[in-house]
Amino acid sequence: MQSCAPRVLDTVELIYGVWLAVAPARAAGEAGASSPSHEALVLVRVLGGRHILQAALSPRRRASTGLAVGAGVDAAHALTAVLAAAFADQRYRRALRNDAGVASAFAVAAALLRRRSRDG
Repeated sequence: MQSCAPRVLDTVELIYGVWLAVAPARAAGEAGASSPSHEALVLVRVLGGRHILQAALSPRRRASTGLAVGAGVDAAHALTAVLAAAFADQRYRRALRNDAGVASAFAVAAALLRRRSRDG
């Protein structure tokens, strides 16, 4: 019997993406951005779209390889957020670090699920 955990991970990522896309000002505020600009809100929506797309197209629930791809995409996202935080305006650094943390959590979860699916 196959675990439902990859599907749960996809669902969590989908919900997170919808939240970013639908309520970018609230999401940016919760992440620590003070008075986000119009451009920042557009970026939050784009990031939400990325999470929605990844969750919708994710092959995680089908194969160990899909979990590896998902982990790689999330790890790359986390790395770019860390790099962006290094060069961003002070107002957005905390939000970018938080975004890197969320992407890292998705990457680690997918990697752990992949390991479990290979071992089990």
